[in-house]
Amino acid sequence: MSPGKDWIFDTNVNSHSFLHLKNSVPADTISNLVKELLTTLDQLCLSSTLGEYSTRLDMIQTFHAHLLAASADVPSSRQPRFRAVINVLWNVHHYYSQYEAEVAATIKRLRKPIVKELDGYVSIASWKDVNVYALKESATRTHHHLHKFVKKYRLILDTSVK
Repeated sequence: MSPGKDWIFDTNVNSHSFLHLKNSVPADTISNLVKELLTTLDQLCLSSTLGEYSTRLDMIQTFHAHLLAASADVPSSRQPRFRAVINVLWNVHHYYSQYEAEVAATIKRLRKPIVKELDGYVSIASWKDVNVYALKESATRTHHHLHKFVKKYRLILDTSVK
């Protein structure tokens, strides 16, 4: 199970409990809940892997858009809370979006040697075998090598963003 799934639940619970508070809640309680939501979103982004980073940012942006659309149906007494959560989501998304290009460049840089090695292997692989058994053996070896390249790439994508 991906660690991101836990953060999705935490973010949903934090924002849901925050948005449905009674109107008579003190301002410092609301401030603490906003800080807790911000901490959860920070952990969501900082605990991400290279492969999940963009998806997690998209998830935050989607959650922001959802709350923005839902805010039209919210009573005016709860609008300030909705605005606070919407602003937190917007700011967290934009803060971590500035690193998205760097994450993509890192993936591309780490992927380059794998692609080069794969291209070298593909040019060597032969499928001109006449014998069925030789063709089957060649296909098995090729499959094994391709699996090794995929495994290397997955290790890159599973590298922490930190």
